[in-house]
Amino acid sequence: MKKKIRLQSWMLYAFVFILLLGIRVVLGRLDPRDDADAEGNLLVNVVCAALMTAGFAAGHRYMLRNRKSKEEIERRLKDIDL
Repeated sequence: MKKKIRLQSWMLYAFVFILLLGIRVVLGRLDPRDDADAEGNLLVNVVCAALMTAGFAAGHRYMLRNRKSKEEIERRLKDIDL
């Protein structure tokens, strides 16, 4: 039986940040137009990855809050049907 791994929110956001930063760094190094400054854009990559992670975190929090509200509404509707 497999045990499901459940990440806490901050762990998920850290993982997304590292993943996005890694993707931006790799894509920056593969871009033939920017060979001279491939390593000089680390600060730009960190800021962009942080902004994208903040967007992901805001969307994730919004989704979790709506899921909780949806479950509460469904529970109340089920109580009314009795």
